[in-house]
Amino acid sequence: MRKYLEVLRITVRSHTVYVYDIAFNSLFMAVVMFAFLQLWRATYGGTGQRMLGGFAFSDMVWYLVMTETIVMSMPALASRIDQEIKTGDIAYSLARPYSYLGFQYAAFLGEAAVRMPVNYLVGASVAWLGTRTFPVPGWHLLGQALAIWLGVTLFFLNRLVMGLIAFWTEETSGFQLIYDRAMWILGGLLLPVELFPGPLRGVAEVLPFRYAINGPARLFVRFDVRYFLELLEYQGVWLAVLGLAAHLLYRAGMRRVTLNGG
Repeated sequence: MRKYLEVLRITVRSHTVYVYDIAFNSLFMAVVMFAFLQLWRATYGGTGQRMLGGFAFSDMVWYLVMTETIVMSMPALASRIDQEIKTGDIAYSLARPYSYLGFQYAAFLGEAAVRMPVNYLVGASVAWLGTRTFPVPGWHLLGQALAIWLGVTLFFLNRLVMGLIAFWTEETSGFQLIYDRAMWILGGLLLPVELFPGPLRGVAEVLPFRYAINGPARLFVRFDVRYFLELLEYQGVWLAVLGLAAHLLYRAGMRRVTLNGG
């Protein structure tokens, strides 16, 4: 465990050196949030409704702050694994005295830990200027943090599975493009799952995407103990399923590396 904590610490330090680059890149977050702010202000004004799907205008804006923060902060893990396999650099990683999957997870968390606060601060600034509201942390802050961490872990496993497919295809960019777009739409990045039409909502609720994006963001806006426990249950199920899938793909991929000599 000390090895992976050290990997996480080193990753945080290495990305902190480039915090100004991260801050510059996060300006896109400001543009996105400004656009959403205007869109939803017009939507609520045009419908004459104070609540849509259980979200007030300010709730919707802060919900989008969190969904955009989560998605925009996630490292491009699948592309890195893809590149390692194509170039053969994975042979060096496998020779090191640690679990390859454990290393990737620690590095993923370290990079996300630097990117998320920066993106959140930028998005929150725009949201506060537009709504003059701010979610006040309470006793439930630890529950929110736990849900977000598990959601980030689900994101990691999703991208890990996509990356490990490169053992068979070498090029995964096409799969990644389709998978990421499906995850953003069905995960509730642009629109809360609660506002989806019936059939589409039914599909979203049986996939893991919602529990990586929509669930943590909804808890951030309005904490509910019952929903929190339900979310943890579904997150736990999908963590087990995707964790097993990643493990089996990795083991099968290692057999191909041995057979092909790298």
